[in-house]
Order: sequence, then C-alpha cells, then structure tokens
Amino acid sequence: MIPIVGFCLLLAIVAFLFTTEIIPLAVTSLSGAGICWIAGYISIDYVILGMKNPTVLFFIGMYIIGAALLRTGVAQQIGHTIVKTCGTSENEIMFGLMISATLLSAVLSNTGTTAVLMPLALGISYSAKISPSRQLMPLAFACSWGGLLTLMGSPSNVIANSALKASHLSKFSFFEFAYIGIPLSVVGIIYMMLLGKKMLPKEERKNRFNNICPEDFESLNLKQIIPVVMLISIIIVMALDVRVIPLELAAILGATICLIFRCLTVKQAFRSVDWDAIFLFFGMICVAEAMNQTGASHFIAKMGVTWGNSSQNPLLVMIILFGISCSLTQFMPNIASTMLLCPIGIAIAQVLKINPNPFVMAIIVASTCSYATPIGSPSNIMILNYGHYSFKDYLKVGSGLVVISFLISVFLIPLIWPFF
Repeated sequence: MIPIVGFCLLLAIVAFLFTTEIIPLAVTSLSGAGICWIAGYISIDYVILGMKNPTVLFFIGMYIIGAALLRTGVAQQIGHTIVKTCGTSENEIMFGLMISATLLSAVLSNTGTTAVLMPLALGISYSAKISPSRQLMPLAFACSWGGLLTLMGSPSNVIANSALKASHLSKFSFFEFAYIGIPLSVVGIIYMMLLGKKMLPKEERKNRFNNICPEDFESLNLKQIIPVVMLISIIIVMALDVRVIPLELAAILGATICLIFRCLTVKQAFRSVDWDAIFLFFGMICVAEAMNQTGASHFIAKMGVTWGNSSQNPLLVMIILFGISCSLTQFMPNIASTMLLCPIGIAIAQVLKINPNPFVMAIIVASTCSYATPIGSPSNIMILNYGHYSFKDYLKVGSGLVVISFLISVFLIPLIWPFF
C-alpha cells in the first residue's frame, strides 16, 4: 500500500506541475521518471529500454521526413494546391483536415496518421498564411475519434476483441465499432468547428520549422521526390501491416535516406526533431509503467468498480468504467488502460449475468478520449510544440469534447448493445 500511496502523491504533483507549467513539461516528465526510478517503482533496465521505445524512434524518423517535405518545398506546394482548390478559409481547411484524419485513422494507426498529415497541415497553413495552432489540435483529435470507425482503427479495439475471445464471448465485427464511431466523429467535428476553435490559441510564436527555408519549387527533382516516396512507403507499411519491416524502422530508414540524398542537412534534421516532445513522451512511458508496477492503476480500478458493482446497476457500472478508463488514459497509454479494464468489465458482466459488450465498448471509447492533456496520446505529444500549445490549451479545448463523448456514449451504447 505504501508504494501506491507514494506513487499517487507523485502523480498528483506531476499533474499540478503539468497544469501550472511552473517548469517545462519535458522537465516535469523526466523528473517524474527519475523519481520513479529512485523510489524503486521501476528498474534502470526499463528506463534504458524506454529510450529505445518504438514510438520514440518513429517520432524522430517522421519529424525528419516531415522537415524534408518542408525543406524541399513539397509540403508547401501541396498546401498551395489545396488552398487554390479549397480556398484560404480557416474553417474549410480545418474541416478538410479533420475529415482526412478521421478517414485515414480508420485504417492506419492514430500516431501514423498524425505523422503523415502534420507536415501537409503545416504546408497548408504556410500557404494560407494562418497559424498552425489553429489546425494541428483538431487534426490530432480527429485521429483519435477516427480510430473508432473500424476494428483496425486502434490497437485498443483489437485488445478488447482479444479479451472477449479469451472469455469465449462473441467479438465485435470489423465495422461494428462504426455504430458509435460515426456519431462521435460527426459530433467531434461539429464541436471543433463551432466551439473548440474559439479556444484554440491564435498567437504565432517561433516554430523550429521557421529555420528551414523551403527551396524554390519550379519542377520536381530527386531531392523533392525522395521524401514523398518515403512518406508513401511508410503509409504502405502501416496500411498493409508489414511485419517484416517494423514501422519505427521504416521511419528511421526513410529519414536516413532523406539525409543521404541531402534533402536536408544533419543540422536541419536535428533542429526539426521536437526533443521536448520526445523527452515528454519518454518520461511519461516510465511514469505509466510505474503506475502498473506499484499497482496504483489496479487499485484505482478496483476501488471504482467495487463501488459501482455494489449497486447492481449496469448503467452505473458502465459509467464508472468509462470514468476510470477516461481518467487513466489521460496519463497512460490507452492500450494499457484497455488491457487493464476489459477483463474487469467482462468479469463484472458475468457476475451480473448481462451482456459484457456495453462495458467493453464503454472502456474502448473512453480510452480514445485522451483530449484533455497533451500526454494523453502520442498524437497530442507530436503536435504539442509545432502547434505552440500549452497544457491548459488541451484542458480548455479537450475537456468539453470528453464530456460530449461521455454523454453520447452513455446514451447510445446501451441502445446499440443492450445489457439484457
């Protein structure tokens, strides 16, 4: 119990520092990871392994490929073409990016979709002369809710199906997720277009891509073709789920090839990587693991479920499972929260002798509601500094989206997947 109490106290301090930003987010994250190691919550081996996390390597590779697209002028030219076709209206661009992100993330990973679309969004912003801060957060959020459209849209969907199969229960079909995913996507887009955009920051601050001046784009040359080929190759690897080549390896190889063909210099590549985001993500990987190792995540889940289970009210239990999953996913990977809670939800449903699918679907949906913090998902972290966002920006814009997602889920899930 002492490690659990100690970790919960540490988590409260980290949350306070994140919210107030008294010190930089990356410093808070790394400090939290260091304290977890010193306190014995995680081993030094895990800290070292965290530095080689596949998502970290994928981030680095995609940052460099994105910079190559911008450095060679390809992203700006694509942005200019789109702007000529669709106009320079901030609303039209936001709508187009969210639709694209929603559809792509239904078949590609959320993080991968963000990585692919972010340089294009920056190029469009460059051409339309609008701040990237007005476009990148809606883009990242759309990648999250888009993952609810198909089975392969999010790893959480696959994990949930595996948990149902392990319990010898009927699984969700490939497109069954769309029954709740489509309403959430439509409402999410409407929310961002009408309310969310009013809370997005407007000021233009210095961006590390400002140091990368694009070359003149008169006709395609090899340096401009290379990053496009690398980007398309990575999309193919994601779409086909090529296991021979891990996604992070494809990103690193693509970045290396861009450097070999001098699409950008090593110095420009180094500057293009958002090291604050890398350190922030790495630190939170360690903190999330400490949450598991100390048993804090299990303790939180057990306390909430015990309270809900005592009422014998399926709707109340579903609401509590949604709340726990949503809370955990703001500070730990949604895969981890899904793996933790799905077996618990299924076990409770079996005790109550009801259909477990509403509980499992509530956990899945809640695990995608990582809108209220920048550390809630890799997509949020990836756009953090390129969109000039603060922790409070996510809290202001994302909290309303979490509440709306909760209300829609509580209403629709029992109708689509009845308890009895």
